Amino acid sequence: MNAPESYWLEGDVEASYTVDLLDALTEVGGAESAIELGCNAGRNLHHVWRAYPQAKLTGIDINEEALAYAREHAEGANEWELRHGDLTDPHLLDHVPDGSVDVIYSVAVLVHLPPGEHKAKLLETCRRKARKAVVLVEPHTDGEMVWNRVDDRTMSPFCIEDYRPYLPGNLTVSQTRKGDDSYYDVLIWRPDA
Repeated sequence: MNAPESYWLEGDVEASYTVDLLDALTEVGGAESAIELGCNAGRNLHHVWRAYPQAKLTGIDINEEALAYAREHAEGANEWELRHGDLTDPHLLDHVPDGSVDVIYSVAVLVHLPPGEHKAKLLETCRRKARKAVVLVEPHTDGEMVWNRVDDRTMSPFCIEDYRPYLPGNLTVSQTRKGDDSYYDVLIWRPDA
């Protein structure tokens, strides 16, 4: 898990993944409501809130310390719903009616989840709950295991092709440079019109 303070401080609005997320939200026509999966200390929620100040925002994270940090330090956090939850829990989004939230998104989160069927089930659930889009911004790994320098453990592979069956319909994929020799994959799923 990323430490909340360092997570908050490492990502300003110019960070490529933040730009990618905000560009993706613009591409789908904005968001009046959004859920961030794996929000940590709320850095991405903060940037979405600044771009869409009237949006109803929810952040979910497994790290209670990070959620507490967001409540205390993030401008706008008093207007968000911050929930404790485990993304591998198949009932995580049971409280959200199908088709009731504009966008569900995550930034560099799926790569932290262990391999297994729960990723597929999470994406299927997101697809049912999202009215406009599911947006995933993940480090590009070519489907190989990558080393997580934050907590010295291996991260699971994120291979776009593995997720296509769980996001059928209108799926766009792009790749952006992170600044060094690595890339982010940006996936935007929209329901068929």
